[in-house]
Amino acid sequence: MKFFELQESMACTPFLLHFLQILGLRRGEGHAGLLRFVGGLLAGWTILWIPKAFFGFGDELDLNIRGYSELLFMFNIDARAIIFYLNIAKLDEFVDLVQNVFDQVTKLSPDSTTYTTILKSNQALDRIAKTYVIFAAVAGVVFSPNMNALNLLVLLILITSQTFLLCQYGNELTEESFAVATEAYNAQWTELPVDVQKGVGLILQRAQKWEGITAARFYQVNVERFGAMVQTSYSIYVVLKDRLASKT
Repeated sequence: MKFFELQESMACTPFLLHFLQILGLRRGEGHAGLLRFVGGLLAGWTILWIPKAFFGFGDELDLNIRGYSELLFMFNIDARAIIFYLNIAKLDEFVDLVQNVFDQVTKLSPDSTTYTTILKSNQALDRIAKTYVIFAAVAGVVFSPNMNALNLLVLLILITSQTFLLCQYGNELTEESFAVATEAYNAQWTELPVDVQKGVGLILQRAQKWEGITAARFYQVNVERFGAMVQTSYSIYVVLKDRLASKT
């Protein structure tokens, strides 16, 4: 199919950039791009979410939980879209940088390994982007409403995995910090020259401060607290499940 063919072999993601231009997420569009972007945001809220919020979600607890969760989910998506819109200039700088690399690659021989690798990668990325757009366009028609449950499951897995990786990195950073302090203390620094002693003393002084990853600079992130968070989340889920079961 010609749709899946990359018309310009060394163009930087032309399909994705054209799609972003339609949504008003490209620099240089002026007021027309801003109107398209704002219109896209307002359309979702006007058609779907404002009526829900205005007419309510019913008297059932599970309906209220689901309704407000959907509103928060929609708000989270729109907030990220606005952040992306405010950083369009950085996107264009990145596109220009990649395009300059592609322009340099075009000067190479078509038989070279670098040229072949970048060409195949660009074609694969373009194919994946088009496939994803087609899937998103037809998913709501082809699949049943239970697809929402699958999307939420995938989102839960991704968020949980990302949180666990951050906690794991936090553990590794803390362990490395303790290891540096231990090695500095065991280096027999009292027998070293004075200038070296000052440097080691500075290391020991800084090592007394905890080093790691924090959430909003007030909550330490590690694997132990990740386990506690998962356990607490599951406990809340069990309580809500029993609560909803008792109302039916």
